[in-house]
Amino acid sequence: MRQLGAIDIRQYYERHHKKYQRLKRRMEILNEKKAKRIAMMAEEAGVDVSQIDADSVVVSDVSDRELGSGGSSVSDAEDIVEMLSQKEGSEERFINMARIDVDLNDFMPTEELRYREPIVTEKPYYEFYKTDVDIPVERVGEPKLEIPEILKIYTYPRGVMSTFPAPKRQAALGVLDYYLMDAASILPVLALNIQPNDNVADYCAAPGGKALLMALTLRPSHLLCNDKSMSRSSRLKNVFKAYIPDIDSVQKTLNFSEEDARQMIKVDAYDKILIDSVCTNDRQSVSENDNNWFKHSRLTERINLPEDQLRLLFAGLRSVRRGGSVVYSTCSLSPIQNDGVIHMALKRIWEETNQLFVVSELKEAFRPLRGLYRMNNQFKYGTQVVPFMPSNCGPLYISKLNRIQ
Repeated sequence: MRQLGAIDIRQYYERHHKKYQRLKRRMEILNEKKAKRIAMMAEEAGVDVSQIDADSVVVSDVSDRELGSGGSSVSDAEDIVEMLSQKEGSEERFINMARIDVDLNDFMPTEELRYREPIVTEKPYYEFYKTDVDIPVERVGEPKLEIPEILKIYTYPRGVMSTFPAPKRQAALGVLDYYLMDAASILPVLALNIQPNDNVADYCAAPGGKALLMALTLRPSHLLCNDKSMSRSSRLKNVFKAYIPDIDSVQKTLNFSEEDARQMIKVDAYDKILIDSVCTNDRQSVSENDNNWFKHSRLTERINLPEDQLRLLFAGLRSVRRGGSVVYSTCSLSPIQNDGVIHMALKRIWEETNQLFVVSELKEAFRPLRGLYRMNNQFKYGTQVVPFMPSNCGPLYISKLNRIQ
């Protein structure tokens, strides 16, 4: 992979995390120096510190000795700018209702006449998220991702438009040498932070990339891979057979099921649960017409989608153990399917159970990866990888909920 120009994401993350911690410590020391200098100037002048022009105060730079470590490797300038960015959005930017600006005097001739067709509007979809209902939810910072050393994850640097060649089957083991997936798709698994002997479930496991990544950490004592579709479940099993030499040898650890995840409420059953929810799959919907979620024939199904996502997430929240985590993700840009579903699921948990969850703020944990991904932190409950040409992966929304009671 390195010969192709790819970079190891774990090494990239560790290098940029150290760089950011060093820069942050430097700013703290500079601020401390400046505060002491201002206090000294105020004392000498016999005035209050508020009367000293802070912008005019100059202090010496921070040495390596003051930082307590040697110099670090230089990172790409664009990576540093992205990493230090503090851009935040307003929660008020959430779109609650569709806005259609059409002049009523415009005449739009019909191309086809239909009779006795039931009238279906998208109003219920946009009204799903009850923004007027406040939920008492604590937010806790998650400072760093742990990327297991056993995982070898590669991607191209930002701005490189190359593609990886198709994987090849290894003659000795009879398995494929690597798995190709959207670069953003690794983040929900890393956010889940699977620990040794965790009991883990992937409620919507097909086609299998994220489930395979969880298995390859070699950490779960048990991994349940569920998908209610028989055809998708068959594809999921084939993925594991293609990458695990002796699939029968891991049957005690790995199990497959074809249950309706909306009804998979198994109280206190799992330490970690991934819900990579069914969604409008925006990237695929843009490029493919077949089975497109935005086809008129799927309007009713699309309107009911947030309710199905809510039931999925609620089942996961009910099934996680105290001290465990649920990661909810979608590949949709819709705020309804993202923050909206989280909000309504937490509301239902609050009203119907005695469980208590906190929201993990992943902004700082993902910060060292901003040189690879375009992050959108303008969400109440999660963060999102947004596609743009130099780093064309995603969209992917991620929210992590930790059960504390």
